[in-house]
Amino acid sequence: MKSLVTGGTGFVGSFLVERLLKEGHKVTVFDNMSFGKNIVNAAKYVNGDISDVEKVKSLVGEHDVVFHLAGVLGTHELMDMVIEAEKVNVIGTLAVLEGCRKFGTKMICASKPNPLDWINPYTITKLSTELYCRMYHKEFGVDVVVLRLFNLYGPRQKSFPVKKIVPNFMENALLNKPIPVFGDGTQPVEMVYVEDAVEACVKAIHAKEATGQILDMCNKSPITVNELVNIIIKMTESKSTIQYLPMRRGEPVGGGSYIDVIKSANAEVTKKILCIRFTPLEEGLKKTIQFYRESLSKKGFFKQAV
Repeated sequence: MKSLVTGGTGFVGSFLVERLLKEGHKVTVFDNMSFGKNIVNAAKYVNGDISDVEKVKSLVGEHDVVFHLAGVLGTHELMDMVIEAEKVNVIGTLAVLEGCRKFGTKMICASKPNPLDWINPYTITKLSTELYCRMYHKEFGVDVVVLRLFNLYGPRQKSFPVKKIVPNFMENALLNKPIPVFGDGTQPVEMVYVEDAVEACVKAIHAKEATGQILDMCNKSPITVNELVNIIIKMTESKSTIQYLPMRRGEPVGGGSYIDVIKSANAEVTKKILCIRFTPLEEGLKKTIQFYRESLSKKGFFKQAV
């Protein structure tokens, strides 16, 4: 099978590329190489802009399935990049959908949960892409599956420029530095290990019941940010303290309605259709801590790390 992965040098994309290659796929990665640096030699790489509609459509037409992971991230980071967020996240998705419509290529589209009181460009654009996917399936018969990936974590996730929760907590914990927590830490998170997300992407290829569906990729086992940071401090045997900071723009205090989104998620349907097993949190965190410990050591922080 010939597979196209947009955003394939990034966090989730690089793991997906490796998995597809192991399963015998011929893999092409389409990426602008701006953030991701994870290159797998056996794959073919095409450098380009996801909002280049004609180029994307043409490339989609050369493949049996496209995994659409390309996009710009950040709930508060995108507040000053509204046009860029719309261009990349929405126009980019439409470019892929148009290619699928024209050539009959199957599409697996990565999305995020979209609580309506999270008013920021990231949430708005991801909700828009979901609605377009539903429209293209209903009106044009496009074979598309949307996977809502909740709070992803795992090796290779970057702590900059978007301040993702796990790498920031872990790097600071390993260096015994204060760990920044935005808000009071009571906001819920629904942690999903990266390889579980990859498993869902791969199984969605042949899951006929998934076609046209928006599937919530979560285990409905939320914990609070405070609980997560304390687990990480304990597992790393860190001397770090917690530094509470004001809530960031675009994110409601306490997580707003995010807990309701988690509770109402169709996780049971996802598990049934895709036969997904979720990695226990401490098991995933253990693997992730080892990655950041080794990463910090390579950067010369070995003597400082726990």
